[in-house]
Amino acid sequence: MDFLALVQSLHYEAKLPGSAPSAVTGQSGRAADLVRWTAEAYNDIQRELDGRWKWLRSNWTVNTVDGTQTYDPSDCTDVDDAAVITRFSAWDFDDEELPFIYLVSEGVATERELPVSHWQDFRGLYVKGSHTASVPAQLAFDHLDTLYLGPKPNGIYKVSGSYWKNLQTLAADADEPEMPAAYHMLVVYRALVKYAYNSVSQEVLARAETEGTPLYDALVMNQWYGRFRMRLPGTLA
Repeated sequence: MDFLALVQSLHYEAKLPGSAPSAVTGQSGRAADLVRWTAEAYNDIQRELDGRWKWLRSNWTVNTVDGTQTYDPSDCTDVDDAAVITRFSAWDFDDEELPFIYLVSEGVATERELPVSHWQDFRGLYVKGSHTASVPAQLAFDHLDTLYLGPKPNGIYKVSGSYWKNLQTLAADADEPEMPAAYHMLVVYRALVKYAYNSVSQEVLARAETEGTPLYDALVMNQWYGRFRMRLPGTLA
């Protein structure tokens, strides 16, 4: 469902009189409330579990500049969108999914993993003083999420990895949540909770929670990326 369809579904689920809004812009009164509650409900869902949803995870790449050590998120390209990153939230680095790097002139066949270091350790090794450009051996990022390569690159390397996108904001009629369509009604039920509190309706609140809770549980099972990071212990010797 797109944004307008979600708002119209909220109008129906709230059992409000009259016609549902015909657009998400230019509204006032209760219709404006429905639009706002729907947008806020989707934002609330995206923020939960630290925003680690599969639909908010994407891949990035950047070509280094010879002798340049630092790269901002806006220097990187979102591989899936084929465009510069504009909705950056956080880098996704861990020991099991390290970024990759290869020297462009040697080709992707030479691609290897690039270890990620803690900023405090990296800073003393590669930021303090001056260093000769060489083959990057480590990657780190500071408190501003600027990427640092150590040593600074001695050529054009392609570095790639994963990152977390910031919230998708619903604004236009045709805007459709990036979360899978099978769970779009969860946005409606979450917005219905906001309506129930505003109208002091315990009956509507109970219905919204009854309908929404199993749908949220299913969303977590299917879309929470942290669930796929869990590892079972090995067999006992």
